[in-house]
Amino acid sequence: MKNSTGKGDNFAAYIPHEVCRSIDKKRTQKPTNHPEIRLLCPEVIPVVSDPARASPEMRQECELPQLVDLMTSSIRQALVASSGQKAKIALAEMVANWIEDTRRPPWLQTEELHRRFSVSCFPDGKGRFYNPALAVTDRFQLPLFEDL
Repeated sequence: MKNSTGKGDNFAAYIPHEVCRSIDKKRTQKPTNHPEIRLLCPEVIPVVSDPARASPEMRQECELPQLVDLMTSSIRQALVASSGQKAKIALAEMVANWIEDTRRPPWLQTEELHRRFSVSCFPDGKGRFYNPALAVTDRFQLPLFEDL
């Protein structure tokens, strides 16, 4: 890759190298907590998320970006509930349940997501992280007061 100055950009090689270096360092301290890894490719390979546009040998690689897109859009739907599609709302409700579960103390959580999943927003009015309301769970709740 080339950056805008014309000099070589090592970003595609830097990421895999640094991940391996970091895991190797942790592995020397606690070998049972960190797997030994081998790189299949020394550089990041760009992947198109649309299987119709991907080359035949890369079609299977489209699944992870699609999953990430699905999870990201499900989290957004849990927060804003703007979709009218039943499948999107069903996924958003599932994600909202995860979010609500992770807001409980760890010993009261039932989804086994402690330290694996959480959602917070930034910044609030005081410049801090906050737990947003979940519009998908509140969408049928009647208002307490009429709008004046």
